[in-house]
Amino acid sequence: MSFDSLSGECTEDDMRAFVEGPGGKTELPLERGWYSPIPNIANGKSTCQVAGATASGVSAFAVEGGRVLVFFGRDGRPGYDSVGVALIDAATGKLLDVRQSLGQSKDSTVAILATPRGYKLRLVREHLKEVQCDCSAAFADDWMAVEVVNGRLRARWMR
Repeated sequence: MSFDSLSGECTEDDMRAFVEGPGGKTELPLERGWYSPIPNIANGKSTCQVAGATASGVSAFAVEGGRVLVFFGRDGRPGYDSVGVALIDAATGKLLDVRQSLGQSKDSTVAILATPRGYKLRLVREHLKEVQCDCSAAFADDWMAVEVVNGRLRARWMR
């Protein structure tokens, strides 16, 4: 994955996101923003790295049919950052499906955990209007499942 700022200043929120593979470099059809990879800190085995980085892999995971799920973050200042996901054909680099935003994360570090059917992560599910502060206590987190079903992304709140 790579993220390019048109102005050279990522804080201008003008970045584009790309996937690089054997078939070349493909731009993801996302709104311009300040994007970043999500480091892989959980139990899934990463298949990708950020172009030019020396750190370990990002949260990009092989799924059946020669495809890869790639999770990414987008700066949401002054609020919480959002988390998105793209489904990529690993052989061609072609985008098969994308979710610009699955939801928001209260934390800059997001653990994406492998499950028997896909992956899960904690995101903000609701704003608690009864809480009278501009703080994290006013937002309730919950688990979101992300799976590939019939070649498309499916995201749903877990029960």
